[in-house]
Amino acid sequence: MAEELRSQLEDLQYSNISIACNSDEALVLFQKNKYDFLIIDIGLEGSTLNGIELCEQLQSICLTPAIFLSGYSDQETLNKVNAVTHSNYLIKPCSTRQLFVTIDKAITDFTKKQIDEHRIPQCHFDRQNDHFYIKANNNGYDKVNVTDLAWVETVRGGIEINTIKGKVYMLTASLNSFMLQFKNPKLLRVHRSYLINREHIGSIKDRSFVIACNGNNKFIPCSQSYWNDIKAQFKTLRSD
Repeated sequence: MAEELRSQLEDLQYSNISIACNSDEALVLFQKNKYDFLIIDIGLEGSTLNGIELCEQLQSICLTPAIFLSGYSDQETLNKVNAVTHSNYLIKPCSTRQLFVTIDKAITDFTKKQIDEHRIPQCHFDRQNDHFYIKANNNGYDKVNVTDLAWVETVRGGIEINTIKGKVYMLTASLNSFMLQFKNPKLLRVHRSYLINREHIGSIKDRSFVIACNGNNKFIPCSQSYWNDIKAQFKTLRSD
């Protein structure tokens, strides 16, 4: 089951996936590494802690969105899950699509709650629907029009906002946080790590979007989980 989940997560473009066979191993891994989310089997037979007890202990170390796996959907199990902070629930086995939707919801809900409670750094800009002001290196604020924005990319420590002229702004915030604070129909989520401006797509090849930026081409991958919905938004002509 764990190896099948690893394969599904890799198909969804996730990386740095760790597998723990019991609660003790999970605690050691969690204290050594930073994870975006947890997937925990409720049963965990042969472990010191069951899945719910383990999750509560992990959350006491660092708040992290968690997805519980169980072969049962009885009310007692659901009540136990609902009592855990930042928890979500999946019946196993689950499809890759079900996994994707649950992960996306878990991270989005977690980010929104953290923003509401002021627990994570927010994007420090004033914004309207077509532009925002963002802190620059000179301690002033630059105006960035959405027409100048090429793509936003998740990097270690936050996100990079890339403009069509090659200027890059760094924010200590998540991509979900950016999307919650600045919304524009020209911006398109194509990957868990990428948001692109549809107006700057030069071509589409092998499920990747090519954006010409400051004289260079940037190839941005589109996850399979996003692809089916996205490709329907682009009109293509066919030969007779």
